[in-house]
Amino acid sequence: MEIIITDLTRFHGNKVCIAGINPETYECIRPMPYIPVSTCKEKNILPGSRLKGNFIPLPNLKAPHTEDKKHNNLKLFSPCTSEEFYNLLSRTEEESIADGFEIELKTGQKHIPIETPPDHSIITIQVDPKSVSFVENQFKPGEVKMHFTDRSGLRFQYMPINDFGYYNYMQSNGTGSFIFEINPFIQKQNEVFFRIGLTREHPIKDKKGFWIQVNGIYTFPDCNDDIRCYNR
Repeated sequence: MEIIITDLTRFHGNKVCIAGINPETYECIRPMPYIPVSTCKEKNILPGSRLKGNFIPLPNLKAPHTEDKKHNNLKLFSPCTSEEFYNLLSRTEEESIADGFEIELKTGQKHIPIETPPDHSIITIQVDPKSVSFVENQFKPGEVKMHFTDRSGLRFQYMPINDFGYYNYMQSNGTGSFIFEINPFIQKQNEVFFRIGLTREHPIKDKKGFWIQVNGIYTFPDCNDDIRCYNR
């Protein structure tokens, strides 16, 4: 089976969580176990990469992480075109985060309670480019968070940067330079797609559940090539 990588998400332990979409069925697949960063660099695995292999459903899957599949015999092929990638995102796009996960969300809500898990953990949405901004975390100087508004008009603020490419670019360039460069770049684009994911279950303060995160940020018509590489 072939998947096109749509999510390259930073993870602890020097691992990367990848996910992709089957271009024939539009099924989302998350290969398990997670891939070492060194393997991603060695094989140049990036958003848009084509991976072929065996993806075997894991036993006793629990919602919302129903995309998990054991992988073996993975092989990397030439990447898809920008047009193919755009069409893949468009074809899987949901109207909003609430619609995509079939839940109700309130302003400021960043998690889904453990008692009401959705049937899946990754969706695609499109956002107004002008609503996207990266800001320094006022409570942790040097850390960058992001704001955006989805198509329902719901505003999300101080979200962590989990897109592996954007995070590495921020680490390499520093907080101030990253914000100065990336905000105007994104805001001048015609279209911006996000891959939205849910974390594994964990508590933060008194809240238990699955936390909303931005797995991937994709801009059209322009892409910053320095964000989507390992060697620059």
